[in-house]
Amino acid sequence: MDQFIPRSEAKRVNKIDPGLSFESPILTDILKLWQRAAAGKPMPASDDIRLMDIAPALLPHIILIDVVHQPKLRFYWRLIGSHITTVLNRDSTGACWDEIYQADALAALSLRTDWILKHRAPLRSVGHSTEPGRDFDLHEALYLPLSSDGVTVDMIMTGSVYTLRENADVSSENREPEAQVQVRTRELYAAKENADAARVEVEATNQAMAELVAKLQESEQRFRDFAEVSADFYWEIDAELRYSYLSLMVKDITGFDGDTYIGRTPREVIGADFDAQNTLKYVENCMEARLSFRDVEFFRPSPLDGERLWLRTSGAPFFDGNGTFCGYRGSSAEITASKRAEDELRARERTLVESQRNLADAQRIGQIGHWRIPPVLGQAEWSAEMYRIWGRKEDGDPVNLGDILAAVHPEDRHKVIAARESSIAENEPYGLEFRIVRPDGEIRHVRNDGRPEFDHNGNLM
Repeated sequence: MDQFIPRSEAKRVNKIDPGLSFESPILTDILKLWQRAAAGKPMPASDDIRLMDIAPALLPHIILIDVVHQPKLRFYWRLIGSHITTVLNRDSTGACWDEIYQADALAALSLRTDWILKHRAPLRSVGHSTEPGRDFDLHEALYLPLSSDGVTVDMIMTGSVYTLRENADVSSENREPEAQVQVRTRELYAAKENADAARVEVEATNQAMAELVAKLQESEQRFRDFAEVSADFYWEIDAELRYSYLSLMVKDITGFDGDTYIGRTPREVIGADFDAQNTLKYVENCMEARLSFRDVEFFRPSPLDGERLWLRTSGAPFFDGNGTFCGYRGSSAEITASKRAEDELRARERTLVESQRNLADAQRIGQIGHWRIPPVLGQAEWSAEMYRIWGRKEDGDPVNLGDILAAVHPEDRHKVIAARESSIAENEPYGLEFRIVRPDGEIRHVRNDGRPEFDHNGNLM
């Protein structure tokens, strides 16, 4: 560590100059560097100034000073340019001021730092100075505040230019050529910045990987949750086409213990209970060809009551990143209730068709037809027997109310119209006998019974 330098050996007669009237163009360029980094802010942060972006001619004249406010105000040399270390013949990088200077010398140095901390603005210092063994004709310095939050000064960047007297004793063996120092300094800081950048990149990569793993775990848990509460059950078959996974719902849905399926093929599981070997063969052919299959339906006896248990299954192949076949994944659902509903619907349809056939036979035998006339279109809805009674072709032109009234015998037409209108007005059924004239001219006596129908708003239907 550097030894304390007595006040008698470190005379500082510099004066401060907020007006910034520089004699050295180097300090003018350093001020411009600081102003560009500030970009309109009161003070730039240390991160706003990259050492790699500083011109080589300026770097040897720059000093960086860390300002520590707690627990007490202290100043540490972070970086000292080669121009300063060569002229002073020492490098105090990393040392604290109170480790180098005694109280009276420290007080003299603090005049400039106190002004910087108070005004948070650039300051010029100029004057003559004497260091042990080194006489300087002129020492001109620029103090620039840096702040990470824009309020508190946490670093000071200093530009220093020493002008030596002609008879100053600065031997060549005590001075490393500044060009080499500049190159070495830039190399060291470039290596540090590269290392810092690599560390930041590694940390960012690790963070991204951690977030990815967390999202993957969340996604897997979400799938498990859905699989356990879904009305379907999910399954996976490995590359050898043997079951490797079945969700827990398989037992609740089918009554079968899914653990007994693991390691077995679909044919071994379904076996002779499968209702159609052709369907099983279709699934096996799809798997052999690595094709998807969808909505394949089959049944097998339920282990609970022996009744048919209908299932619908779908599956698709999956592959790894290299395109290697890994197996099949799919889902199955119980459809027994819908199958029973379909069977019931088909049975009802057969019953309805049979009933309609029986009704038509009864009407044909009894020569009774039924009809309906909606008021909007007036087109009659006739049974087959109505067409036979009135002598019309069932596949002919539609029959409307006008056609019906026109076929009524002219002498009976007025009473048919009156009976219909009275029935509608009084919302009562009616019945009457009248004559009709068939298209072939034959006159027939018929009896007609009818009643009006109204909707909930009282409109004729």
